[in-house]
Amino acid sequence: MSVLTVKATSKARESVATLVGIFAILAVQLILSIALSGGAYEIASLKGEMRNTEQKRQMVAEDINALIAPDTLAGLATSMGMVADNNPAYLRLSDSSVVGEAQPATADSGQAVYPVTAGSEDVTPPAIIAAVYESLTSPQEISPEVPTKPVSTQAPVATPVAPSEPTPAPTAPRFGGSIPSPTTR
Repeated sequence: MSVLTVKATSKARESVATLVGIFAILAVQLILSIALSGGAYEIASLKGEMRNTEQKRQMVAEDINALIAPDTLAGLATSMGMVADNNPAYLRLSDSSVVGEAQPATADSGQAVYPVTAGSEDVTPPAIIAAVYESLTSPQEISPEVPTKPVSTQAPVATPVAPSEPTPAPTAPRFGGSIPSPTTR
């Protein structure tokens, strides 16, 4: 073999090795790029799920806040037959004495509960409050899967009678009447 053929074959080997190396590097870069973009899509999907979960958490927190509002609790208590005690008694812990004279509350002594709002009196409660009212006022059905308790030998407990709703007095215009609207031309 001559020197020229040896140089030509070594150059061909170097060219092939260089091309194989370049294609290997491009293939690895393509695989890494695909893997990174897949990870980016997964991250974006997880961020969307996190955002949806946070929105659901906020909606549940609003429902809970609506349920624990004082006027809602008072309305639920009234719908269950509870009445407000107009003659409360308190225990003073410092000297262990009773302050006030406690008397049992009757259905007649309860006061009507009116919700206090900062705007219109036409406030529609959230749907969860309506569901709680409905569950309290509808008759409960016992499912066959739930075992029933044995009948006790104690005397039956008197069921409280819900007080009749007093008719609200006609309301006077709020804050001196309505505000006139401006005339536009």
